[in-house]
Amino acid sequence: MIDIHTHLLPGIDDGVGSIDEVKAILDAYRNHGFTHLVCTPHVSHPTVHSRIDLIRQRYREVKQEADQRGITLMLGSELYVSTSRPSPGIPFAKRFQLIEFN
Repeated sequence: MIDIHTHLLPGIDDGVGSIDEVKAILDAYRNHGFTHLVCTPHVSHPTVHSRIDLIRQRYREVKQEADQRGITLMLGSELYVSTSRPSPGIPFAKRFQLIEFN
């Protein structure tokens, strides 16, 4: 199974708070048969401020934990779309984008 909408990056937006929490969640995903997960932190959201460089750093940390559990982890983003705030977002698999509208 694949989950394409997760907030697994610790300290980023409204997701998990620590690497220990990440480990427990990854174990639960594995135990429920998930093989692929996409991290989709908020990008360009009016009330959640995320830095792309910090997102990428946290992703690398979480990917190591996922790799140890045999889970394929991909980085994407949950792109907030409005008429006044254009943003490129982070597409996963280089072509898919999770979209959030106001």
